[in-house]
Amino acid sequence: MLRTAVCLALVGFAVLGAGGAGSARAQESPPTGTMGVQFEPLADLGFANHTYDELFGGRLLVFANETPCGVFQIREPLLLVVGSEGQPEPCRANGALLEFGDGHGRMMFATFPFAADTTVSFRNLAPWPPVPYPAYVCAAFAAHAIESGSCRMVGPPGPSGSGNLGLATRASLSRSLRAVLVIGVLLAVAGARYGVGRRAA
Repeated sequence: MLRTAVCLALVGFAVLGAGGAGSARAQESPPTGTMGVQFEPLADLGFANHTYDELFGGRLLVFANETPCGVFQIREPLLLVVGSEGQPEPCRANGALLEFGDGHGRMMFATFPFAADTTVSFRNLAPWPPVPYPAYVCAAFAAHAIESGSCRMVGPPGPSGSGNLGLATRASLSRSLRAVLVIGVLLAVAGARYGVGRRAA
């Protein structure tokens, strides 16, 4: 019981810790005015027996402030370049929220604010849970013939009819994970006390 509680707590911390017109390059500096998203070797992230092609379904969609920036082919090691010429204006606007969806029809937890002439490391490979996705995500998946179970779900629209649903989902999930952590701690304490009681008896 104690081991299970500790595992639940670690999983909660790991998830909470976590970000067509696209171009993908081997490891190098991104062009001036763009932003690089570096994909590390999977062996360094504990996925030595997997490939990005397998984990992400071979493709990664990038959004900036809910605007699709392109579809990228994912290989490793890889520097994904956002904000290249030909991508929509939001894709190179400093501070724009970058989000990612994969070829399996899942949105990823990892997000980053766009910052020109910088490079970030994409290390959190966890997807969103199976919940209804916002309209802008489902439209992009449909445009690229990507099936998504979360886009077939029926859920209440967000106040703006699009992205707010995703934000509400993340907030709800964060509360759920905090609850898991609390339960994990309580189980750990109860297990420890039970063990001490048995030894004393």
